Amino acid sequence: FGWNSVMHFALSGVISSGLLSALVFGGEACTKHFILRLLLYVETGVPWNYPQFLDYAAERILLHKTGGGYIYIHDLLLEHFATLSKV
Repeated sequence: FGWNSVMHFALSGVISSGLLSALVFGGEACTKHFILRLLLYVETGVPWNYPQFLDYAAERILLHKTGGGYIYIHDLLLEHFATLSKV
């Protein structure tokens, strides 16, 4: 074995253990989040960049941004969207 082989083996071990620990300590949540967004995008037509969509709706005065969330400007608007049938 030469020095390059030892360094290559060590580097691949470090990368493998780093990826495994990232998956165990937080990567699972990231993967679940991505899968949820993908399913919502494909199955129901929810925009891929949902925060940008909500900001757009707030600019058009359909929603009001409150802290980290959004609320409808008027209850009638909320009731209207709640009575719409699924597509």
